[in-house]
Amino acid sequence: MKKIFLLTTLILSANIIAQTFTDNGINYNVTDPINFKVEVGDNTSFSGSANIPTTVVYNSQTYEVTSILANAFYYSNSLTSITIGNLVNSIGNYAFEGCNNLTSVTIGNSVTSIGNYAFSYCSGLTSMIIPNSVTSIGNFAFHATSLMTVTIGDSITSIGSFAFAYCNYLTTVNCYITTPLPIDLTVFDGVNQANCALNVNNATAVVAYEATAVWTDFNPINGVLANNSFVKDGFYLYPNPSNGILNISLENNLQLEKVTIYNQLNQVVKTMTTTYAISTSELARGSYFVEVVTNKGKRTKQLLVQ
Repeated sequence: MKKIFLLTTLILSANIIAQTFTDNGINYNVTDPINFKVEVGDNTSFSGSANIPTTVVYNSQTYEVTSILANAFYYSNSLTSITIGNLVNSIGNYAFEGCNNLTSVTIGNSVTSIGNYAFSYCSGLTSMIIPNSVTSIGNFAFHATSLMTVTIGDSITSIGSFAFAYCNYLTTVNCYITTPLPIDLTVFDGVNQANCALNVNNATAVVAYEATAVWTDFNPINGVLANNSFVKDGFYLYPNPSNGILNISLENNLQLEKVTIYNQLNQVVKTMTTTYAISTSELARGSYFVEVVTNKGKRTKQLLVQ
């Protein structure tokens, strides 16, 4: 009798775990029916902007979204932007590989790992901010993208082989890791480091990076990030993607001095002073860069206009 009961329980549990559902156009898999957790499932046919929330509701029950499945958006050529909620802790292998029209990525502050090939061959991706929560970047994670700017948070403990290989457009790396991380020679393979700036925290960090293999090949190496420490928090653009009005939120007693919006050719398309709500209705659909100057430094973030 106990064996029959156990078998029935296992079958029921398996059926629950195998459940999939769709919320706001995104497919999810139930991974933990006891603690009510789900992962982002197979969305290879997804089109448009994907917003991964912190929670979703299925059969009147609220589930936390805690991970993105391997191959979730694999070669989804119609995916244009992705915003990852603050409860997601991992981005699976190949999750966004080959998403050629993906131009905007916002990673939540709970993600700790970015899998192998996670964003490789995303040819439309020009800017990436890797939040401080991330501790590991997988092999080939950003292989052959169009990245021009990469911001690396200070919690990274490992960067996989070929992680930024053949990012031929890369011109700026902002690295908040205080002590240079030993990395494989292949991490920036194919990148013209001699014409790519490495920005670190201060003059002491400059000396350390200049004496560390691979990092020393960047030129120039600048100790400027401490002056722009609000890059890590205190500056928000919303909604992003924007469909008419873009709001700027500043914290930590920051004072707004100037806002400049650039297109993909680095041409100024709009400039303002002390304006926290900006109309984007006159801008063509596409990807832009918003530079915000404050009393404690400046910061640039990517903006998608729909």
